[in-house]
Amino acid sequence: MLAHVVAAPNTLYGVCPDATAIALTSSAALPCVRYAASNTTRWLSLTRTGALVARDADIEFVHSFPAAATSIDLSRNAIADIASNLTTSVLSLNLSTNRLSTFAMLTTLPALQTLDVSANAIQVLNDDSNVDNFTSLISLTLRQNDLRRLTDNPSFPPKLASLDLSGNAITTFDVSPSTYQLLHRLPTLYMDAIHIQTCMGMLAPLKTLGAVCVVSVGDVSSTPVLETTTGKLSFIFGILTLSMVLYKTVLSRWRILHDEQRDQRALRATCVSSNYSGFEEPPPEYRISLSLNLPTPHFELASLPATQVPYHELAKCKLVTMSTHALLYNARLRDSLDVGLKVVRTVHGDEASVTLALTSLVHELHMLASVSHSHVLGLVGFASSPNLLDFALVTEYAARGPLPALLVSTSWPMRLQIALDVAHAITYLHARHIAHNAVVTKHVLVTTDWRAKLTGLQHASRGDGDADVARFGHFLNELATNCSEAGGVTSVVASCVNAAPTDRPSMGDVLALLLRAQTVA
Repeated sequence: MLAHVVAAPNTLYGVCPDATAIALTSSAALPCVRYAASNTTRWLSLTRTGALVARDADIEFVHSFPAAATSIDLSRNAIADIASNLTTSVLSLNLSTNRLSTFAMLTTLPALQTLDVSANAIQVLNDDSNVDNFTSLISLTLRQNDLRRLTDNPSFPPKLASLDLSGNAITTFDVSPSTYQLLHRLPTLYMDAIHIQTCMGMLAPLKTLGAVCVVSVGDVSSTPVLETTTGKLSFIFGILTLSMVLYKTVLSRWRILHDEQRDQRALRATCVSSNYSGFEEPPPEYRISLSLNLPTPHFELASLPATQVPYHELAKCKLVTMSTHALLYNARLRDSLDVGLKVVRTVHGDEASVTLALTSLVHELHMLASVSHSHVLGLVGFASSPNLLDFALVTEYAARGPLPALLVSTSWPMRLQIALDVAHAITYLHARHIAHNAVVTKHVLVTTDWRAKLTGLQHASRGDGDADVARFGHFLNELATNCSEAGGVTSVVASCVNAAPTDRPSMGDVLALLLRAQTVA
């Protein structure tokens, strides 16, 4: 309905300031868009679920949002600015394909969980962006902006689970160690290949995307040292000096270890695999470089809550999968028991990445040692040399391997059973106040009899695990994709991914719904 009124240029109002132009008495609470060029008003309304949709409405400025809206879609407009005093309980906001150069004004939306500002004009993400003020934010999409610099230590919300930076030619990526750890542990991170031009800190690999610059707070300089002649000479001299020191340190430590472990040389040469018995030293993917000054006192062997397995009792059989920091093998223990073997991958690794990988693996060991469930991958023990120079996690065997490679040939009843197994596992973890934080198909292994074993506990933490319900909804949706028989779980998926966390079921409720769906099927 259109009415002629005096209005500011193409402005969205959460409550239209002039409702006298139409006869409906309830119109005073309606949102609207007011256009100056045509001197007209376009009235809007919310759906029964609290959604406001105003795509392609030629909106240029947002004055306010409807107070009752829980989901707002303003994509494909011309929004260049938004009022900074917005107060609403909106949970999902889509501002894609607009003209925003910042989204800092939206931090006044404390309940916001999903924010899409893709295809705008955002060029810089830094500490002034105040992204960490989105205390409830789970998903942030910055795809296809003109984003080139992440600098001055931008921080991110503690609950963030998905970050999309793809389609941006990022050349500066400076983060603090804590922000680096948060990004590295994100279950979902989309980025194009990173090409850093300058770094005043330490380059460290971020998943498989490339190296980012990890700096201590306050270390970022406005004049890169490598851009000056003096800086280049100082840098070269520093590298030469550091190389000499490292060479002497490595040589000294090698001599000490060589003398102390002469009698164990043959044993260490096997290093988890009889295939490597011809090498004098363990292969690099099992061995952390002696030149790295790792904080090994934090991982003393005596404090590890599991059984230590001697290296000579293990033999590697087959590489199953690999990630940036770990390799997963099928192996054999004592020539009789099939086991899984996860090792720190340190090929081309630096101190930061190896420390991160080792910390992650030891954390996974502690988490696995604290649980016992038929659908959580069981812990057998660990293999390690003194001071964790070599470290491997030994788990129970899952013959069919990771779930993603099996989905193409898996029927819906089998997929549903796998979903039930995973739901059982998460319900068990939540009962012990453990949040998994990374419920995805790649963290599910399948046994010979097609039962699921949940892995990925390197991402787990103590907590209520509320976000796991939404992640399980996406997991279940992936299993149901392209399955005509999966209609019975559509409502389960919808309830799990509900934008309002308070309206989502518990994992126990989800489990009951899936059991009912299996009975009906």
